[in-house]
Amino acid sequence: LAAFDEWLQQDDWKVAKVEITLDGKGMFGITVKGKADAVLIAGDDVLILDYKKSSHKERLKRLEKGYELQTALYRDMYKSTFGQPKGILSSGYCTLNDQVLLTDYVLNPSPQMHVKSATNSLNEQSVKAQDQVRNTLDCLRAGQLVFNSSDDIRLWQSRGVSVYALTDNRLVQRFTVKADGKEAE
Repeated sequence: LAAFDEWLQQDDWKVAKVEITLDGKGMFGITVKGKADAVLIAGDDVLILDYKKSSHKERLKRLEKGYELQTALYRDMYKSTFGQPKGILSSGYCTLNDQVLLTDYVLNPSPQMHVKSATNSLNEQSVKAQDQVRNTLDCLRAGQLVFNSSDDIRLWQSRGVSVYALTDNRLVQRFTVKADGKEAE
């Protein structure tokens, strides 16, 4: 993390909090809770970061296609917990595999750290993900539980969303049945 530390010093970012739990009644009218790896402050600006072992490419794709929800939830939860800062409130990821600081707002580049940001507005970065969650919640409230099918894999990958969540989860597999009534494999 030496390159990240040099980037922090370059723009006088200070680590204000680490492993901080944020919560609030969020964008869907339900209480959400999450843990951010770090909250950085530079003057009146606040940057909420999550460290990821992965690389940045799929996350950047999600931001630019409107399917990134975690950064928007971090901003909402931060505002619920601490209020709106005087400066800019942004969030993002520090990806360790490729040493990229990927944010939802443009930050100064650094010779030590690759700094990338989405080219669309904060609202555009999560609007499709929020619509997807709203639709899913509406279905659940109507008593419908809709799963993705294997046909959806390419669609979700094109949006930058990984499709591993259900394939390797033994608990989900245990309580999931196929349409023919047999237990899922």
